[in-house]
Amino acid sequence: MSTLPTDHIHGYVIGYSAETYANVQAPFLPLDNRDNPRPDWQEYWPIRRFLLENTLEENHYYGFFSPRFSEKIGLTPTQIVEHIAGLPTDTDVCLFCPQPDMGAFFLNVFDQNELFDPGFKESAQSFCNFAELGVDLSQVVMDARNTVFSNYFFAKPAFWRRWLSVCEVLFNACENLPHIAQLHGWLHTTTYRDGIQRKVFLLERLASLLLVIEKHWRVKAHNPFFFAYSASRLNQFPDKAIVADALKIAYAETHNALYLQQFSKVIESVKT
Repeated sequence: MSTLPTDHIHGYVIGYSAETYANVQAPFLPLDNRDNPRPDWQEYWPIRRFLLENTLEENHYYGFFSPRFSEKIGLTPTQIVEHIAGLPTDTDVCLFCPQPDMGAFFLNVFDQNELFDPGFKESAQSFCNFAELGVDLSQVVMDARNTVFSNYFFAKPAFWRRWLSVCEVLFNACENLPHIAQLHGWLHTTTYRDGIQRKVFLLERLASLLLVIEKHWRVKAHNPFFFAYSASRLNQFPDKAIVADALKIAYAETHNALYLQQFSKVIESVKT
């Protein structure tokens, strides 16, 4: 297996302040968002600008992380680059997903956020219908091979273009069709950190959705069970998280409903 040159791997850390901009460690580079003109879009705003304003090299990898990435996944920029360089060169997307309990103990990332923002899943389904993605979220099963939070992934330009095209459907609706966005709850103010709107959390889950419904993407996920668990009570059950995720993988490979039945039993056991 050939090794990818490390100069083909471009990692950026979003700098929201002079401090975070200045503290980016090589080989990652800062992505300037110090003016932060659209805080309502959070990380999507600087990532969107980068993708629209720059020409990407087709066989290179690009990733955009928040300043707290090392705290969440416990890897340095050098370790991330070395990990990607060691993957098969035909890989399209490389995942680094923190909080493995948040992925393991829910059927998918939309169910997961429903716990924290009731009504989220209905809004997400409305978006899928609006974007003509042809998916019923109640039937989607995700596991560690396709789950990613906080946009912690690297990808080749082909995936970034596809991701951006779907994200732009939501962006344009919220910017230009506010009556539609309000109707479907995409502008709903959440209780999370200064009232971030629901649209942000929906955008953060679209990469996972594309990886599940579009089977041609070649994905490699770093083992998330080495990363930091969530701050919720579910972090008390690391062994059961591994079992829950394995059951979802087994279901995805066989479509045997018995695996989902056992998954449901594991979920019930962590609720009590």
